[in-house]
Amino acid sequence: MIVIPSAKPRLTYNPRAEIAEFGTKRSSVGNFGALGSFQVSSYTGYFKVNWWDGTSTLYNPGVGTSNITKAIASPYNTTAEKRFSIIPTNSSGVQIGQLSSIAFASNSFSPISYVDVLGLSKLETFTCDAGTDLTSYTHNGRIKFLYLSNTGLTSLSIPPGSLTQRIIIGSSTSFTTLNGLDNVKNTLQEFSLTSCTSFTSAINLSNFLALYHIDINGGSITSLRAQNCTLNAQYYSSYNTFLGGAKLSGTLLDRTAIVQFFNDLANGNGYLNVSGAVGAPDLTASDILIATNKGYTVLNIAP
Repeated sequence: MIVIPSAKPRLTYNPRAEIAEFGTKRSSVGNFGALGSFQVSSYTGYFKVNWWDGTSTLYNPGVGTSNITKAIASPYNTTAEKRFSIIPTNSSGVQIGQLSSIAFASNSFSPISYVDVLGLSKLETFTCDAGTDLTSYTHNGRIKFLYLSNTGLTSLSIPPGSLTQRIIIGSSTSFTTLNGLDNVKNTLQEFSLTSCTSFTSAINLSNFLALYHIDINGGSITSLRAQNCTLNAQYYSSYNTFLGGAKLSGTLLDRTAIVQFFNDLANGNGYLNVSGAVGAPDLTASDILIATNKGYTVLNIAP
């Protein structure tokens, strides 16, 4: 008897899933997305933006990494959300392929109130310095680099199976809840939760073995655990600088919490900045030795 193995299911391209949708409540006339704040890249080198007024703009190779603008003329209803979509295409504007990165990098010029990137299958980078109108975001676990800043978000949930390597949340004063962080235990390399003054929960990054950089500067966290983590300094081309270590400056971590953090760490060579932390003035020479004996450099110990 000849047994014919069953065919594997064929993966098909889902055009609808590869469309990113956004909304803006820009409060004045002018150019939406001006001054370098709205940038997109696709794997085909082409993409199209379908604007809220029914018009479309096709962008050529290279333009995708430049500024994208849309004139908003008077009269302008400041209370109405304007929706637009971004679609990967070929040179003729026919949808094909996937988007690779989307960046709204200055909320002063591109306030974003709605985001849907959940279906994008190859989006690696999503940057959204959004403005406080953004109060809801569902994370696409395929995204490797997530940057959310100056938003109105109160929470973020990381789904199981996420591949995210960098989570950066900054200056979001209403942010209080981070769920599912353990879902990136094997992939997370950089964790940043800065100036999120309403976030008071303990952060546990223990056994995040890919992690090399932590930044909770200016936050209200009182407990940070990082058992077995190795924070090594390494060059990061996007920042044109070295990252690696922990920035605990300006936090509510007391001496006990800082010493616990030092004890948690595995050997490394990164920098540990405790400047302005509540417990920094109380650290003893013996406390500092816990970190330096493991290869770390402790910065700005004095109050």
